Amino acid sequence: MRDLTRLGCIGCPMARRAGREQEFRRWPKFKAQYLRTFGHMLEDRRALGLPVLEFASTPEQWFEWWLNDKAADKADGNQLTLWGYAEDRTAQPARLLDDIAWELGVNISDLRLVPETKRQALDIMRHMRERERYPLHMWEEAVCYLTGEKVQFGDYGKIEAYFIGNTNYAADQF
Repeated sequence: MRDLTRLGCIGCPMARRAGREQEFRRWPKFKAQYLRTFGHMLEDRRALGLPVLEFASTPEQWFEWWLNDKAADKADGNQLTLWGYAEDRTAQPARLLDDIAWELGVNISDLRLVPETKRQALDIMRHMRERERYPLHMWEEAVCYLTGEKVQFGDYGKIEAYFIGNTNYAADQF
C-alpha cells in the first residue's frame, strides 16, 4: 500500500522521527488528533492537581516530545523505563542501552532484533572505557537483553573478562 515499508500506527514511537513527520504531513488529521489528545491530557492533569512537566506544558510541546528521538532531560516519578518504574519512583540516570541506541541512531528494539545492530551494540560495550558510568545491574540487564544470557558481574573487571571471552559475535549466535 502506497510505498509503505512497515506496519504500525501513524506516529508510532517505534518509527524514526523522519518517518513520523512524513506520516503526519501525509495524514494531517492524525496530527490534529494527537494535539487534541495531548491538550485533554494536560487539562486533566491540571484539573486533578497533578504536575505538568516543565519541558512539555502545551500540546505542541508534547507533540514535539513525541516526535523527538531523545529522552527528556527531566521526568516525574511516574516516568517508565524499559525495566519498569524508576527506583523510588524518581528519574534515573541515562541507561546503558538507551545511550548505545542513541549512538547508533536506532531504537532499543533494533539492538535486539537486528543482528548487525546487536553486534555493533556488543562491540560498543566491549570497547567502552568508562564502564563505571553505569551501575553493574545495567550491564547485566544489557547483556541479558542483547544475548539472552543471564550474567552477574559482581565487579567491573568481570565485565571486561566477559567481553574478552566473547569477542566474535557470529550471526548464528543470535
